[in-house]
Amino acid sequence: MCNEFVESFLKPQYIKPPPKDNDFNYVVDIYTKWRLNCFYFIAKYRCPGPNAVSLFFEDKFARIEYV
Repeated sequence: MCNEFVESFLKPQYIKPPPKDNDFNYVVDIYTKWRLNCFYFIAKYRCPGPNAVSLFFEDKFARIEYV
């Protein structure tokens, strides 16, 4: 159910084509992951700038806890 939400709503809404001539980070993927008793929504960003430490990084932007 959550994967369907990610594929049908989050990805079309937030994943856009890469900006031209831009050094700002942008979202390239959104996915979900279980870790212990928490379910995370994670965005993967690309860092195109010349001073980037890494080409990609991930950010957990939402958490649902199972109690």
